[in-house]
Amino acid sequence: MFPCASKSFFNIDCPICGFQRSLIFLLQGDFKKSFLMYPPLVPACILIVLFLIHLLNRQLVSRKKLNYFSAIVLVIISVNYITKMVFLKSV
Repeated sequence: MFPCASKSFFNIDCPICGFQRSLIFLLQGDFKKSFLMYPPLVPACILIVLFLIHLLNRQLVSRKKLNYFSAIVLVIISVNYITKMVFLKSV
């Protein structure tokens, strides 16, 4: 797996730390471990699929819908990151 530059240089997690491991668990069929490792994985994967569909056929997924879902995924990632940072600092 690729090392996290933020973790390597500054010793703090980045907002997508855990994505690779979570994706591996998901591909192995272990949905519970995948979700516990990185909860925003599924919405992020859906966003990637929607973006690819948008590239192939702009009528199926409009840019407006893509922007709206992107904002939702960004909020989910941000909430996950803030929650992780708060709980890591308190431990």
